[in-house]
Amino acid sequence: MTDEKNKTGLQFDGLPMQSLIGSPLKAASDAQAKLAETTAEFIRTVGLESSCSGKIKTATVTFRKKGADESDDPAEKEVSLQVPLLAIVPIPSPAIEDIDVNFDMDVKSYSEHAAVRKQDSERKY
Repeated sequence: MTDEKNKTGLQFDGLPMQSLIGSPLKAASDAQAKLAETTAEFIRTVGLESSCSGKIKTATVTFRKKGADESDDPAEKEVSLQVPLLAIVPIPSPAIEDIDVNFDMDVKSYSEHAAVRKQDSERKY
């Protein structure tokens, strides 16, 4: 059985395994980087006046607050707040959480004679 496994293993010698398995992982990594860029661009566009100044966009929120006046009588007063826009807008943060790389290969045929002939021709040089 071990000899049979070794013979079958020779068929995989010339395959670029790093590319076959690594390419999908690299693509997922590149996609994750693009998703992060999308989030950063959203923050720059929605949250900042301009990317050069770094000044934060704000929204003015006005509401009535119950409390007491100077004489401790119940009163309402109007309060206004400057709130950073990013504090009230959900920031999208898409991310790749899971990746499943499947690699299937069918061995259709194997010829030991061809492998031996190749090894013999390499020895002559």
